Amino acid sequence: MADDMNVPFIRGNGNVCMDTDTANDNVWDDSALIEAYDKAINLAKEEVIKRMGMDVRNSQPKENLQNLKQPKHASKLHKKWIIGAPYRAIYSEDGETYEAIISKIYENTSAKVEMLRGEENWLQWRFVMRTLLEEDDDLLNVCEGNLCHPGNSAEKEIARGRFLKADRLASKLIVTSVGKKPLDLLLCCTTAHEMWKKLNTVYDMKS
Repeated sequence: MADDMNVPFIRGNGNVCMDTDTANDNVWDDSALIEAYDKAINLAKEEVIKRMGMDVRNSQPKENLQNLKQPKHASKLHKKWIIGAPYRAIYSEDGETYEAIISKIYENTSAKVEMLRGEENWLQWRFVMRTLLEEDDDLLNVCEGNLCHPGNSAEKEIARGRFLKADRLASKLIVTSVGKKPLDLLLCCTTAHEMWKKLNTVYDMKS
């Protein structure tokens, strides 16, 4: 009886005893066999599709996980610092963490300036900032007033361009490396020289 379960098709209704005329009429009728064959094929196809779908679903999370991890890993490898980028630094005197910015980037390293908070770290800030400005004579000269605006005459166009470039960069270095209170002192300043002079005047007296 167990073998009967594996029989895909039995002509007629499955009974052994059949009317002779009925058997003769159906001897060439194979539509039922074709229908059973099609049904079996469709079931097989559905099973294959289910298995394929299961494999795809099982593989997708791994692929998605790899895709999600890849950019994160790549970003760590290719992360670059830029001038003006913020970061946090620990002040060696009190061990506290303060905000700071990158003011100068060299070929193999970068110099970072702790934010000027006020008179408490003015001397350290001025020393580091002056060291950075000395990397370019024009920057230090424009801050100390040794490089001035040459005027608007046409023959001094090159000198004017040199001054404006140095003034913009020096101003950016100063403004982006001071906290809110020192920044309030610079709101009325229009040049790097005015900013540098203002900070020195205020904090040298307090220090």
